[in-house]
This record gives sequence, structure tokens and C-alpha cells, in this order.
Amino acid sequence: KLTVSVKLDGDTITDVAVQSKGCAISVASGSMLAELLPGMTQAQAHKLVEAFRGMMHGTPAPDDIDIGDLDALEGIRNFPVRVKCALLAWLTLDDALCSSETTDAPSRGITITE
Repeated sequence: KLTVSVKLDGDTITDVAVQSKGCAISVASGSMLAELLPGMTQAQAHKLVEAFRGMMHGTPAPDDIDIGDLDALEGIRNFPVRVKCALLAWLTLDDALCSSETTDAPSRGITITE
């Protein structure tokens, strides 16, 4: 079970909280997500999600995207059944951000549970 809560101020992510109960990979990946995203715009977060998804499927991250410590999870792609664990928080975040784009409030919070 995973809950991603995102607080936005306009287009900027000001806070992210990830609560998860699952395997070590999903917990670690969610923790890294919560650490990396505050201060990013939604567009930057979408790019990071896509870069991480690509990395999990064997595509190197573009040079213009700083993946931070996410490279520590790169070896997970060698275990295809565990890739979903690493991506769970990221894809949940992407869903949350996509749903927030339909809301025009200047300051809002989004919570999605998967």
C-alpha cells in the first residue's frame, strides 16, 4: 500500500510525503522521491519520472536531468519483476500531478493511494 501526498504552490512542488507498506525497494524508491521533488516544477517532476522510468527499462537518463541518488536503484532493472516496486511511487506521483493539472487553485494538496 502506498500513499503519495503532494503540496503545490502554483506550479511548484513545495512538499511531498510518501507513506508505504511494502518491500524495501518500494519504500526506498518512495523515500528518494520525497527527497528529490520539493522545489521542482510539475514539468520538471514529469521529466524526472520519465527519466527514472526509462532508466528502469534500460534507457540512460538524459544529460540535462539530475537523477540524484536514483542511480543506486539502476540495478533493479536486472530483476524485471521488481521494476514495478521501484516505479510504484513514481507512477502514483505522476497520476497525482496529472490530476492536479485540472485544478486551478494557487495552493493545493493532492493525495493518491495505490
